[in-house]
Amino acid sequence: MYPLVMIVIAFSVPAGDRPAVAGEYVSGASASAAVVLHVRETGEFTYRVSTPTPTEYGGRWQWDGNTIHLRPVYDEGAELADPPRHPQGVTLLPIPWGKRAYLVPQDRVVDFCNAVNLGDEPRTNQAGDFPLRRGDWDLTAHAAPALPKQWRHFILGEPIIGWVTQVGHDDLAQVKVRNGDDLQAGMVLVVYDEAGERRRRCRLKVLSSSDDRAKVEIMCAENRDDEQTGQTDIRPGDRVTTSGKIPPATPAPSLVFIPEMEPFPGKFDKPPPTLSKERLERFRQEWQDVGPRLQQAVTAQSLTDIARWAKEQTARARPAPNWPAKLSLQPHGLDESGDKLLLTHEIPQGVELPSHSPIVHRRLVIAAVFDVSAGMIETVYITIRGWAEE
Repeated sequence: MYPLVMIVIAFSVPAGDRPAVAGEYVSGASASAAVVLHVRETGEFTYRVSTPTPTEYGGRWQWDGNTIHLRPVYDEGAELADPPRHPQGVTLLPIPWGKRAYLVPQDRVVDFCNAVNLGDEPRTNQAGDFPLRRGDWDLTAHAAPALPKQWRHFILGEPIIGWVTQVGHDDLAQVKVRNGDDLQAGMVLVVYDEAGERRRRCRLKVLSSSDDRAKVEIMCAENRDDEQTGQTDIRPGDRVTTSGKIPPATPAPSLVFIPEMEPFPGKFDKPPPTLSKERLERFRQEWQDVGPRLQQAVTAQSLTDIARWAKEQTARARPAPNWPAKLSLQPHGLDESGDKLLLTHEIPQGVELPSHSPIVHRRLVIAAVFDVSAGMIETVYITIRGWAEE
């Protein structure tokens, strides 16, 4: 691994179409491990490493209209204790964020976006992985950094939350996310145990994604004191998130209202499996957690919105307190993938709703889509169904 160092960039940019980025830029672990880069209006710069062994060289810089390119020039015969990681030069992208100014290596812009999503940026002190103008860590950064268009979609408005479904023996794994429309290759996921309480040592990097699934690379930091170095501590069912904050133990399932008498989305026509005691208990726990939210969402107004008949009567519906806990959901069928199990109840067992005719009986019907491998309720369907007496 490369040693974490402090970078200080100080330069004055000539007037004209160049960005106003003059100043000192700081990154690294501390002031005692510093790299100082002086960029001058003359087009020259000097680079000095203060630790572990003092090293210094110079070069020239150039503004190309979008980025600043540094080209080092040093004595090939000199013994450099810490030669530059980019001996052919490095390209820096100026990134304003409110009144803050960052200079980010162009090949690390996605890493910068990950730092924003994880909460590492905007930082409140000088220590950090990306050069920030000295003193700007005291400035508040509102909204999102001003990134070029091609990188803006890497900044997330809300954290993406999901879970691990498979762990391979080739440093690869599979994850499933609940709100993954914005998941992009290159994003980093933090991993917690199945209860969402203990943070795993390893992280995940998204290699590819499709719909609600993603292929990821397992990245484990080196630790000389850890006998398990190089081995993953990630397990199926672990929670994942693009945020640095602890995710909820159970990501909230989607609540989907379906118009009266319409079928549930998808095909669940495969015979349902016999769930183990462990998975049955897991479903009961999940359902217990969903209950209060479901009860709050199902109101006279939301039922009237999906009613196709007896709207006036439905507007007077008042489901009894704690009605979700009284439903007995049973396995109904598997989808084509074999991963999703639909659990529901018989129509007459549903919550009774007002009707427009004495021979028509209407019930509130609930179904839950349970991801068997992850042990999580993914979606809850809410609809109205009924029958007429002959």
